[in-house]
Amino acid sequence: MRAVQVTRFGGPEVLDVSDVPEPVPGPGQKLIDVTVADVLSLDAQLRSGWGREWFGQAPPYIPGTGVAGLHEGLPVVAMVDGGYADRAVAAVVIPVPEALEPVQAAALLQAGPAALALVEAAALTEGDRVLITAAAGGLGTLLVQLAAASGAHVVAVAGGDGKRALALDLGAARALGYADELPEVDVVFDGVGGAVGEAAFARTRRRFFAYGVASGSPAPVQGDRVTGMEQVQFSPERHAELTSRVLALAARGGLRPVIGLTEPLHRAAAAHEAIESRSVLGKTLLVI
Repeated sequence: MRAVQVTRFGGPEVLDVSDVPEPVPGPGQKLIDVTVADVLSLDAQLRSGWGREWFGQAPPYIPGTGVAGLHEGLPVVAMVDGGYADRAVAAVVIPVPEALEPVQAAALLQAGPAALALVEAAALTEGDRVLITAAAGGLGTLLVQLAAASGAHVVAVAGGDGKRALALDLGAARALGYADELPEVDVVFDGVGGAVGEAAFARTRRRFFAYGVASGSPAPVQGDRVTGMEQVQFSPERHAELTSRVLALAARGGLRPVIGLTEPLHRAAAAHEAIESRSVLGKTLLVI
């Protein structure tokens, strides 16, 4: 089968499409014919060699942790190892509602549960002021919608006029750039980390959710107002439950995944280049 491999740590050019042996399901595992692979900014960071002390990646390896596809002829999504490939194996598969296309389901698989868990943990109420960094990304666009639907006053922070316009279209009451002065808010959802997260923390009255490292490092903050990465790390059972809820919500029209770029499998390098240039609105996907 075809698969994209990280042949060595480096830039997008180290992604190589080659023929590899088909995965063999172990006990309790399911074989999936992959139709869409989710592409994360984390995939690009790991490909560069960042985070080896935490994630333990060693070339050659097949990147990708989330896919949509077919299992025994039925549409499913699943968390996998090695998703940039024609086929992958999974321990748990989650049915996709008929109303959703595979690209929509794939776009929701990883960002959706995280967004739902974050907003529910924040216990937002009518009139809460919420600030969301990286508001035009795959997770940020879902957070904007869910927070606005709760009745919160959403302040979106994003780079570029197009990204800020998207956040406003999704329900944000206000959209700022990273150089703008931040208002005081009740809750912050920080998908950037670093100095951006630190500045947002200084304006937080109640809760600060630090889940993103798009800057390359977590926000240097601590204290009883801070909730870290553990909020978006789930057991397989919890992930399946959240995913099913998110897919059902999207199927009813209550949540819209924003898909900014789709590329075929052999153009995985182009997908990584687009992510690293920060030019994509919403999710980036490989359509196989």
